[in-house]
Amino acid sequence: MPSGVYALHDPRDGTPLGTEHFTCAPGPAGWRYTADRRTPSGEPAGGVDLTMDALGRPVRLEVRTTLWWVRGGIDVGGLSWVRGDTGGRRALEGHAPGARAFTGTSPAHLISLARL
Repeated sequence: MPSGVYALHDPRDGTPLGTEHFTCAPGPAGWRYTADRRTPSGEPAGGVDLTMDALGRPVRLEVRTTLWWVRGGIDVGGLSWVRGDTGGRRALEGHAPGARAFTGTSPAHLISLARL
């Protein structure tokens, strides 16, 4: 089960953005990448949970920050998602017709593309 730490930097100017402490392993659906993010000072900043099917296609994603979270999944018609605040007061649902994958700042997305 691979695990480690990625140092995250702003791609424009190289400013440190923090770290992502990850673990990845085979899971019931195929393959799973989980990570906790930290600020440059070491404070918790959220996390990532990406599940891919046996063919390497991203099928479910959860991203958490200290203020909000988003969960999404690929279905026949595209990508469905729910976003809310961590206090549970608001939630917003959406659908992106025709979408086939997720993107973001986590190295999880680059790893999932490499597996495709």
